[in-house]
Amino acid sequence: MKIAVVSDKPETLEEVRRLFHGHEHGAELSFHRRSGETIPQGESEVDFPDLLVLDQTGSEHPDMGAVEEMTRRHPNLTVLLLCAVRSEEVLVSAMRAGIREVLAWPGAKREFLAAVERAKKWATAPGMRRPRGKLLGFVSGKGGSGATFLAANLGYALAAECHKKVLLIDLDLQYGDASFFLTDQENLMSVADVARQIERLDATFLASAAVDLLPNYALLAAPEDAERAVGVTAGQIERLLDVAVQNYDYVIVDIERSIDVLAMKVLDRAEQIYLVIEAMLPFIRDARRLLHAFRQLGYRGEKIRLVVNRLEKDVGVPIKQIEKALSTPVHWTLPNDFANASASVNQGVPIAKLAPGSPVSRALRAYAKELAGTGEPRRGWFGQLFRTA
Repeated sequence: MKIAVVSDKPETLEEVRRLFHGHEHGAELSFHRRSGETIPQGESEVDFPDLLVLDQTGSEHPDMGAVEEMTRRHPNLTVLLLCAVRSEEVLVSAMRAGIREVLAWPGAKREFLAAVERAKKWATAPGMRRPRGKLLGFVSGKGGSGATFLAANLGYALAAECHKKVLLIDLDLQYGDASFFLTDQENLMSVADVARQIERLDATFLASAAVDLLPNYALLAAPEDAERAVGVTAGQIERLLDVAVQNYDYVIVDIERSIDVLAMKVLDRAEQIYLVIEAMLPFIRDARRLLHAFRQLGYRGEKIRLVVNRLEKDVGVPIKQIEKALSTPVHWTLPNDFANASASVNQGVPIAKLAPGSPVSRALRAYAKELAGTGEPRRGWFGQLFRTA
């Protein structure tokens, strides 16, 4: 097992080294001093630790953002946090960031080693090192922005171009229509039907409930009758997401604009939330309200991906003004291609299949490849945790 200890205090590194002495039990230990935002050179993915002991005693309210991103990208990583105050607020933040153990520091040797042993058992427990898929949430900044179209077609690009196993879940239980964007097949089961039989849910049941669009792309549709969604609970959605991320590389969820308890289950767990708008004032105004709600719920930073759809040159609000108005950078833009997009929707055929050379198809393919890792810069684990601009 590889154990890495990170601190900005030489005395803490030395104390932890002393505590480990004689208790290594074959573990490979490494110690890293963080100096401001300086990142040590030479880190590579092969050096990635199994257990990270992270010293955050310099703050009573540690910033968990980088840790959360790392645990999402590397679900096999187990983190033990050393903090000055083991408050309820810190414990909740740590839990949401995927941290397994939180220990007040400085502490007794027995408590430290016991916490390390618990973390090591968790890291090496049978079945705990299964890869988990990435959960992506799509939300429309205003009705008609194209969020469902992008969610459905990005899923197709990830499956067809990047050979990923993808599940699209339509969680707009009142007006969901994602199936019409992709297929004319009848949906024999929906999210509501799965929720009613949640005690049966496993990989096989989920696969049988979804419509296969490709051998590696499936859709779990919203109910055709909104009344069937009455009674669906947050616990049922949470269980659905648990099974989905264990069995698919990407789980894409199309969420209705009203942020209710069901949507929050997705938003809490999503690696990224894609907020889709157009470069028009009504979309920007509504997006500002949604972004405010997201920030109130603790969603911020790189988790929020602002997408401008149907962008035309010299038409609408310029990108820089959108970014200034929303205090959020635009992450992704897609060109306006009304003819091909309309034909895709009207025929129920993915745009990359119907018009592979269209500007929107090219943009979707390029972004899918970036998302799948081919365009992503390589960083060592330390660099991911303490990245510089």
